[in-house]
Amino acid sequence: MTQVDFLRHGHCLGGEIFRGSTDVELSPEGWQQLRSKVSGHETRWDHIVSSPLQRCRQFAEELSRQSNTPLTVDERWREMSFGDWEGREVKEIWKSDKASAIGYFTDPERQNTANIEPVEDIIHRLSGAWQTILDEHSGKRVLVVAHGGVIRFQLAAVLDLPLKAVGQIQLPYAAISRITAQDTLLGYREVVQFINGTLDGHD
Repeated sequence: MTQVDFLRHGHCLGGEIFRGSTDVELSPEGWQQLRSKVSGHETRWDHIVSSPLQRCRQFAEELSRQSNTPLTVDERWREMSFGDWEGREVKEIWKSDKASAIGYFTDPERQNTANIEPVEDIIHRLSGAWQTILDEHSGKRVLVVAHGGVIRFQLAAVLDLPLKAVGQIQLPYAAISRITAQDTLLGYREVVQFINGTLDGHD
């Protein structure tokens, strides 16, 4: 069985903005959130994969050093680009472009007027990144340090959810979720074991 844990980055500097692919740092609070989440479990993974953006990569590098766990930085796990909204305050967008915001977050496949990275492009690169993990780390325990958007898309893909439901998956900062993949009597299965859970109590 291949076990993949997804860890969302912690709180960031810069306020409540559409960060997307904007490369911002973790706040001190964000560092504490992540360190607390993995405390006591640092050596449970055989490999770490990280988004290249520093709010993920810097913590992944620290954890890799401390636990002597190999690390791969994979561009495909970066957060989606928010196009015209990139780096702008969320409250500003909801005030100045509310109709577009509501349209996108209720139906991201069809209502994209802000030059946001197309959903089909996100799904394509994540599909490749996910397959790489399954191919290169079969039977291993892998930690992916990434972003709320791309983690939600990956969970939705395994659960076969409509993409308009992606925003209904709650993933606060430092949330950890797990997907397993294995051959069973019913054939090959990918299963979401938990969303926004804890490592305590899970094998």
